[in-house]
Amino acid sequence: MLWVAVIWNAVKKAMSRLKDGFKFKIDDGESSFWYDSWVLKERLCMFFTWQAIHMSIPTRAVLHHRHVCTTDICPRCAIASESIEHCLFTCNDAASVWRAYGLHVIPNSSHGVDNFTWYKKQGMKHGRIFFIIMWVIWCARNEFIFDNHRQSVVTSVIKIDSLQQACAAAFGSTQTIATQSSNPRLVTWARPMEGTICLNVDGSLLGSLNSAGYGGLLRNHNGEFILGFYGTTSLKSILFAEIMAVLHGLTICWENGYRKINCLSDSLQLITRDWEVVLSHTLREGSSCADVLAKMGAVANTPLVTTSTPPRTLAKPLFEDVNGVIFTRE
Repeated sequence: MLWVAVIWNAVKKAMSRLKDGFKFKIDDGESSFWYDSWVLKERLCMFFTWQAIHMSIPTRAVLHHRHVCTTDICPRCAIASESIEHCLFTCNDAASVWRAYGLHVIPNSSHGVDNFTWYKKQGMKHGRIFFIIMWVIWCARNEFIFDNHRQSVVTSVIKIDSLQQACAAAFGSTQTIATQSSNPRLVTWARPMEGTICLNVDGSLLGSLNSAGYGGLLRNHNGEFILGFYGTTSLKSILFAEIMAVLHGLTICWENGYRKINCLSDSLQLITRDWEVVLSHTLREGSSCADVLAKMGAVANTPLVTTSTPPRTLAKPLFEDVNGVIFTRE
């Protein structure tokens, strides 16, 4: 009765997977992220997550192990074996999308926990967008293989945000309605043209300390730090602090011989000098480096401090700007 044993083993395996599926869906029976939030418009996305947990996504390495294809090399980078972790997290195409959202995901193999626990922790930490990013990366990978088209990071971000909004709309929460009505925008640091200096400036008013300050920095078209400055202001006004940031920033540019400048600030001051200056408005998310320096200025004891090396607190926002990290402005 060999065929009976084969069928029975298949049934037992199916029941085990069904049990995992129910546990994945309802967790411990209480209201949770897994039941309330992870209900996507695209059912394939839910199935894909289930496949990821069970290491059954048909990447080259998985198919090669099953003798379906002749090679396990990643078709996108042509360097490493296309394991599931490589495909979704560490391949440069995938890592670029994660970086665009400011996420540095360390694959599960480095944590020593089972897949279900690891994916659940990621879901609880980052929300549904973690799995949406995985799904869009997988779709982009397939588009590269079957349509010979490499999807840009910007296109991936647009698709991710679209799916995210579709998920939010499905629940009709107060937060969802507010997000829809405010038309969220994607914000990133505005990289200047080659030969032009980008001057980001900002003001800061710390109500708890009753102090105001300003800050700013100069960068080239590669995002490399040139000079930073910050200081405190005599007048406790955010508008005055922002104007002082523009004034000191442009003065420093002039004194250092920079004549082509793209100045980004929340406030604008018309200055007529024999130079080429573009004064532009930028959203707060696009000027995070200047915001850090402005807060330093608000607690400084001197009207002006200049530095030729970036403070340690600038390491993260500088890295995000250089790598084109995109933020969502609600």
